[in-house]
Amino acid sequence: MRFKEPKGFIITLPQRHLILKLSELGYLFKRIELNCNEQLKVGGMIVQAFVHSLKDELSLYYRVIANIESKLSLNQLTLKSLLLHLNPTLLRLRISSTLLTITQNSIGGKLVNVLDSYTNHGDPIVYKYISNLLEKVLVPWFNTLTNWIWDGELLDPNQEFFISLNLDNEQNQDEHWNHEDSKIDLGWKIWESKFKFREEMVPSFINLGFARKIYSTGKSINFIKYSCSETDWQQTRASLFKISEKVTLHYSDIAGLETNINLANLIASKQIFTIFFHKLKLLEHLKALKDYLLLGRGDFISLLIESLGPSLNKPASSLYRHNLTSTLESAIKLTSNNPTTDLINRLDVRMLEFESNDLGWDVFMLEYKTETPLDVILSQKAMEKYMKMFRMIWRIKRVEYVIELGWKILMVGCRNREIDDQLKNDYHKSRIVVSEMVHFIRQLCSFVQLEVIECGWQSFESTVMVDGGDLDSLVEAHRVYLDRLVSKGMLLNPKKVGKENACLLLAEDCFKVILSYKASIDSLHAYALSETQQVGQLDDIRRRMSSQAKNFTDLVLDLISALTAQPDPDLRFLSVRLNFSLFYLRTKTSGGTSGKTQQNRK
Repeated sequence: MRFKEPKGFIITLPQRHLILKLSELGYLFKRIELNCNEQLKVGGMIVQAFVHSLKDELSLYYRVIANIESKLSLNQLTLKSLLLHLNPTLLRLRISSTLLTITQNSIGGKLVNVLDSYTNHGDPIVYKYISNLLEKVLVPWFNTLTNWIWDGELLDPNQEFFISLNLDNEQNQDEHWNHEDSKIDLGWKIWESKFKFREEMVPSFINLGFARKIYSTGKSINFIKYSCSETDWQQTRASLFKISEKVTLHYSDIAGLETNINLANLIASKQIFTIFFHKLKLLEHLKALKDYLLLGRGDFISLLIESLGPSLNKPASSLYRHNLTSTLESAIKLTSNNPTTDLINRLDVRMLEFESNDLGWDVFMLEYKTETPLDVILSQKAMEKYMKMFRMIWRIKRVEYVIELGWKILMVGCRNREIDDQLKNDYHKSRIVVSEMVHFIRQLCSFVQLEVIECGWQSFESTVMVDGGDLDSLVEAHRVYLDRLVSKGMLLNPKKVGKENACLLLAEDCFKVILSYKASIDSLHAYALSETQQVGQLDDIRRRMSSQAKNFTDLVLDLISALTAQPDPDLRFLSVRLNFSLFYLRTKTSGGTSGKTQQNRK
């Protein structure tokens, strides 16, 4: 700024300083007015509220100037008194100008965070000014929050809130609405993918954990409104209205905000609990999955395998699904006191794709059908984990069924007087090997059913039956339950990258050897009953059975060694169960194992 002094008049240095300070008011006014217009181009309700609040300050400036002009006629104003009178206005304009500069191109929560950071200022005048400004600026934000937690609606066209619609998911739903697969998993997609949580837009005056509670509360209410029945929504809305009609959410009452959010969350969580556990009977569905897909109902699985065993021994191409379904329905009715129509309709047989050499055992599957809103919990991913566990337990049950048949053949052969005494010695040796296999398969079956499934179920049941958890916690508890089943039940080691399923592969090799040994038992028994016995056939059967017995022992030793090295204590304990009598240790010491096994044991 340059000063032009009239002739005969000198502007002193103190006067110049006073004039400069007073001139700053005009400079700040023009700058604020210009930046406000630029800021409006960014768009957004919060930005508009911010600019409107700053323009209110400019209006206040006009009133101050008008007040000063009214006093000019009194000839009582000096530069010092004028500056003293305008100092509060100057401070507010300086703050406003600074805020406009540092909030350029900021919207929503980011803009709020910048403003909120100035509430930590030590000057009480600055603190009060920023607090009053935030009270006005946050009106659109609190309107969005109010609609979210009371109505489950996200009214945020400019995406200024920390929750937003997942536009990709909306597009996918429109494109695939008519696809049957999309409809089956629709509830889970709506819950999991309809909205997004944007951490970078969370205001600094609420912590991240509380923001996630707000997200979960509104999502639960939205889910009740659009995925459950009209009655469920009306009951929820009535409970929420009793609170919402009495309160107004605003920035100056953060404690009240937390209280009301907690109340809304409690109402939504209780309603979700009531819908899923009382109306939809979620626990009964989960128990049905445990009993039938996880084969926990002993009488059912025994009858099913006994009925289907002969058919499943045939090539997969010769099986018909309607025959298997009929057998399944009969097994359900015979092993349940009062089987519901719903259970019979949901439980079905599924045939996997097969190759020419596959047997019925390899392609047979049970499946459990679900619909919205149950598929939020029993989603496609969750059902895939149930299928994995079914395949694992089904293989164990098949081997158990086959080796029991082998045991019966050997017992019948030992008591058959028509069989040569020399062959009965082979029967006796085979019984010893089969008893080893029976011990292995029963210990593994007992581990999966008791240590894995039943213990996991008790932990899951005690978690989900706590009234007060939201739907997210219910989904997470079910996910943890299934992950535990898959990890322990399939003998996985997630810490061993690239070799996570080493123990599972060894167990499956044991299964293959047991099935091969059963085939050898059939060959031995057929030879013993044959009227025309070929030369060398018995020696070939003996060599094959001896090799298979030794191979099985080696594999069990390798499996025990691998289980011992597992980080999971339950899997390490399985190795103790398999070798509780140190049978395999004595076998190794006697030199009955291969060098590879001995090396692994060391």
